[in-house]
Amino acid sequence: MNISVIGGGSIGLYFTAQLALASHQLTVVCRSERQAGEIARKGIRYIDLTDSVQQVWPRTQWIEDRPLDADWIFLTVKQPQILSTIPYLKKQRADIPILCFQNGMGHEEVLRSHLPYASIYQAITTVGAYRRDPCSVQHTGQGVTYVGSLANNSETPSVLRNLVEKLDGAAVSAQIERDMRDRVWKKLIMNSCINPLTALFQVQNGELLENKHALQMMEQLYQEAVAVARLQGVEIDSNFLQEIVQVCRNTYGNKSSMLQDIESGKETEIKFINGAIVRAARHVGIEVPIHAALTQLIQAKQQYSAQR
Repeated sequence: MNISVIGGGSIGLYFTAQLALASHQLTVVCRSERQAGEIARKGIRYIDLTDSVQQVWPRTQWIEDRPLDADWIFLTVKQPQILSTIPYLKKQRADIPILCFQNGMGHEEVLRSHLPYASIYQAITTVGAYRRDPCSVQHTGQGVTYVGSLANNSETPSVLRNLVEKLDGAAVSAQIERDMRDRVWKKLIMNSCINPLTALFQVQNGELLENKHALQMMEQLYQEAVAVARLQGVEIDSNFLQEIVQVCRNTYGNKSSMLQDIESGKETEIKFINGAIVRAARHVGIEVPIHAALTQLIQAKQQYSAQR
């Protein structure tokens, strides 16, 4: 299978390396011309869960280049960078399906407004990965990648079934999710309970479990988010908080993407995660004060970080 992965971050490099090791043809499309050049010269250094190191050599492109043909496009850039990928996507064939890996909500509406004829699917992954440098990625936690459409179609397209087979064959645990809206909400809640707390306290995922005050905040965030989800018609399992805690354990040494953004002075996804919950709460007529305060705290921290 021929796959173009747009985005050279943790998830983009992880899927590029994992699928390249299974002999699929990968093209990694970087937003930075410098990163594209480095990967072309050095390849991608992939460190697996046992700390074994392997090198893969995908094709590379800068996002300003003319797109190469593909069977699938994996869109792995973060929410704030979605608009910067539109010119590249518009130059691609309109019939190439796009699989979106973004945290939070809002990206599908943006894509559909610019690419009205595109086949857009959602991916929710609980895999842990950490980009050590522009050419190196470490697999830090097992997980499952759920794929599907927010349209809730009764039939699963054959192109999606084929993709899941290829992912499974590449040792990427994948499942087709028929009710993707619920899955998106669950991932949103999970991210809202983990990512901003790791960024605020500047700790790895697992370290949140070692501080009773951080755990209390996690539970408060969870309760607020679940209340909004239910008013939106999404029922959250009663044991989902325990699943969030387990994800922290499984990705103990992982630095969340939000923490990495704070450390590098980049814009975070806070307004698409906790901020999205605040907006959804207003829509259903309730308040979520912990989410609102945490959104402001991270935005303030983000501004201080960018000024240094």
